[in-house]
Amino acid sequence: MTKIDSRRFYLSDISATEHFAAVLSLLPRKGDIFALSGPLGAGKTLFARAFIRELTHPDMDVPSPTFTLMQYYEGQIHEERIEICHADLYRLEDPEEVEELGLLEFKGIILLEWPERVETLLPSNVLHLSFQHADEKNARWIRINGNQEWMERLKYIPEQF
Repeated sequence: MTKIDSRRFYLSDISATEHFAAVLSLLPRKGDIFALSGPLGAGKTLFARAFIRELTHPDMDVPSPTFTLMQYYEGQIHEERIEICHADLYRLEDPEEVEELGLLEFKGIILLEWPERVETLLPSNVLHLSFQHADEKNARWIRINGNQEWMERLKYIPEQF
């Protein structure tokens, strides 16, 4: 059985969330899935945009995939080209629809909003990021859950941004 650990991060404002995404964008490997959950307006798309821009171009247009379900980008990690998929499953009605879309067969990096729609289909090595509003304006808490490999990758990241 895979041990799952958790860390919690406080992000004081929008720029802290973007900085956090930039730091996490240094960690992925091909095949990684970042499952972004939390209420509307908690920062999932903000995080995904900043993450994608770090791996592509700072001025990259990164629209929300709410209506298209998936958007694809070509990026770079450690001088290696990588495909990135940003998916928003909010409108998905049946988990089997994700199989029809071929999302989980994607070999690049996946940023997956509303992963609870397909929770039973996700592999065990997913990094779960749960976004919650904090009391201060534009501040949020992010709880990260992942297996030991993920926790090893995350161990040097500070808890406040």
